[in-house]
Amino acid sequence: MIPSFVVIFDSYNRLSQKQNHLVSLLLKTHLNMNCPTDCASIYYNGVRRSGLYTVVLAGAPVEVFCDMDTDGGGWAVIQRRVDGTVTFDRTWGDYRDGFGDLHSEFWLGNDHIHDLTSQGEYLLRIDLEDWSNKHKHQHY
Repeated sequence: MIPSFVVIFDSYNRLSQKQNHLVSLLLKTHLNMNCPTDCASIYYNGVRRSGLYTVVLAGAPVEVFCDMDTDGGGWAVIQRRVDGTVTFDRTWGDYRDGFGDLHSEFWLGNDHIHDLTSQGEYLLRIDLEDWSNKHKHQHY
C-alpha cells in the first residue's frame, strides 16, 4: 500500500487544485481505513514482531518502531539510546521533528508524540539500564 502513496505524492504538484483536493480526500480515507493509529492496534491485530511500522497520526502516515516483546507488546518507542553514536545535544526544531535512526538511537519527535497521545489515554513505560547492566522500568 505505502509505495503507491509515493507515486501520489510525486505527482501531486502537477495536478489541478480540484484534483489535489480529490487525491487528498482519497488518501486520508484510505489511510484512516487501512492503517493503524498506534502500535497497540497493530499488536491486537495479530502482529507480534518488533520493527518499523506505519501508523496514521493526525491524518498523516508516520513510521514508528513498535516493541512487540516488552511487557505484553504494542509499545511505540519514542526514544532509544544504545551506545551514544547519535548526539542528543540538539536544537528545539530537532526535538520537534525527531532525529536519529529508528533502528538504533533516535527521538521520535515532540509533534509525533503529541499526535500519538492526543488520540486517547496511553501508558508510558520508561526502561533504564545502568552501567552494571541492572534494569529498571516504571509506568506512568
